[in-house]
Amino acid sequence: MSLKLYEVTGHVAQALEEGFDPETGELSPELATALAEFEGKGAAVTAYILNLDAEADAVKSAIQRLTNRKRALESRSEWLRDYLKRNMATTGIKRIDAIDGTFSARLEVGRDEAVEIDDGVKLPDDLCRVKIEADKTKIKAAIKSGQPVPEGIRLVRRDRLVIA
Repeated sequence: MSLKLYEVTGHVAQALEEGFDPETGELSPELATALAEFEGKGAAVTAYILNLDAEADAVKSAIQRLTNRKRALESRSEWLRDYLKRNMATTGIKRIDAIDGTFSARLEVGRDEAVEIDDGVKLPDDLCRVKIEADKTKIKAAIKSGQPVPEGIRLVRRDRLVIA
């Protein structure tokens, strides 16, 4: 039965307590075995991480291709809707029905409402929506320069695993 990485880590930690041979100063055989086992398991976990990353990249690429295809289809559909709407308005035709009755297209003149705002129009504050959110870049700079920041804000350091 193959041990899991955390189990091997436990063996390394246990062997570290015994550590080195006091007479020769060499690694104990248990520690050498545990370290070798950990390296093998660590390499296997790293290889699995790289495989997952490669699969995630492939999925991301597929999503991008499909997103682009979706956008193109939606754009073409929107253009054709506008094309049909303009031509129905020009001819005065308000309804088109499929021969088999499975669908119809209706032109409902003046039905929808939308607000349009010209470029450069100054709006009063009561007609605007403002979203306020923390600027973490500015907060980090303030902390690093020694400026006071509200309680509950701190700069934390995290470990980073680099796989190359």
